[in-house]
Amino acid sequence: MPKDPRIKKVLVIGSGPIIIGQAAEFDYSGTQACRALKSEGVETILVNSNPATIMTDPDIADHVYIEPLTAEVIERIIEKEKPDAILPNLGGQMGLNLSMELARNGFLDRSGVRLLACKPDTIDRAEDRQLFKDTMEKLHQPIIPSKVVEDLDDALDFAHVLGQHAVKRALEIAAAGGHNVLLSGPPGSGKSMAAKRFSTILPPLSDSERLEVIRVWSAIGRGQEAVERAERPFRAPHHNSSANAMAGGSGAAGRLPVPGEITLAHRGVLFLDEFPEFRRDVLETLRQPLEDGRVTISRVAGQVTYPARFQLIAAMNPCKCGWYGTERCTCTKAAVQQYLHRLSGPLLDRIDLQVAVQPVEYAALAARGQASEEHSADIRARVLAARERQYARQGADVCNAAIPPPQLAEHCPLSADASRMFAAAFQRLGLTARAHDRVLRVARTIADLADSSVIEAEHLAEALQYRSLDRAAGS
Repeated sequence: MPKDPRIKKVLVIGSGPIIIGQAAEFDYSGTQACRALKSEGVETILVNSNPATIMTDPDIADHVYIEPLTAEVIERIIEKEKPDAILPNLGGQMGLNLSMELARNGFLDRSGVRLLACKPDTIDRAEDRQLFKDTMEKLHQPIIPSKVVEDLDDALDFAHVLGQHAVKRALEIAAAGGHNVLLSGPPGSGKSMAAKRFSTILPPLSDSERLEVIRVWSAIGRGQEAVERAERPFRAPHHNSSANAMAGGSGAAGRLPVPGEITLAHRGVLFLDEFPEFRRDVLETLRQPLEDGRVTISRVAGQVTYPARFQLIAAMNPCKCGWYGTERCTCTKAAVQQYLHRLSGPLLDRIDLQVAVQPVEYAALAARGQASEEHSADIRARVLAARERQYARQGADVCNAAIPPPQLAEHCPLSADASRMFAAAFQRLGLTARAHDRVLRVARTIADLADSSVIEAEHLAEALQYRSLDRAAGS
């Protein structure tokens, strides 16, 4: 490219507040640019915020400014030095961002300053993901399948979960009826990935639920955070968490205990990964809130009851090594049973859907980018329709998981075939009275998703298949 005689003075933007050794390529390229420009008789101005970098050597440029790298500072320096052009692409992202900000607000045009090496449109096409994708497609260049997302729901979409239709179906049922779920499967089968997307198919918070969440978070001084957050709470404590951290407590001396994780998840989701790895006393703190939707904490300072109506999504490996059911498993049958027995019968009784997660099939992986998976928005639409049926039948905000036992006969009518099937399954599977009621509620949700007023045999059969893990633990 021939030398432009109109360019007599150039401003170079440095790489910003880095430490020596970081982003050295930007320091070096900026240094060489200043030297090359000076050798051509061009007056150089170097602006950087870090005097420790090699780029901010006083001998490198004719004018050196050690200033914060902000648009206001660059504007002031341009007004003083009146350069003919800016070299924007040698200071890394910092230089590009500042140059583009000055170009977009019109300051460079008003000041008669050019961008060297690349035009604003070129920078936009390289920096903006969607524009870059559109450009590559227009040029018929191969590109990894992608889309631009602007919120958490878009980023955590069920369309990213390859295959695993049984898992998605179970989570759809859970979202529709407000049920608790336990996912059991080998490492890498997508348990955590699916669980983290569960919130994207839940109904939005109602006004009254939102107020409840704000009150809870205000108790720990984070009410404003709850006000600004539109989605339901999603809590994922580590399996090393203590009983106090889970249930609440450890407030200041003489003060009432503060809410724990199960209360902070109120009206949202409590995700417990590596479920059997939690201490037994921690897991047992879940029993009361899973049954009653509240937790009572007694300490020396007094007793307090907090709301704790959350949906539990738990994930676990089927055995200690994680590979039970495959040739890779090294556990004995006794070891598998011992691992399952870390979860008490009463706790498993309170989990409505117990899902055996299979490894992702190769066909699903091979079809990535070709076969389309269902998006969260599509699943959520069915969930909302099922919830509307529940609220019309049972009253506002009463989902199927919360149907009181005295009302089960009224709201969960069984067909003759379903009734006979349930009677036989109750004896054969050794279900408890609590498990009986939970199966009935799940079957009610499955029927609602099918827009059926009566629970048919196929609805009940699907609900019964989600009671496999408590039978395995008790065998």
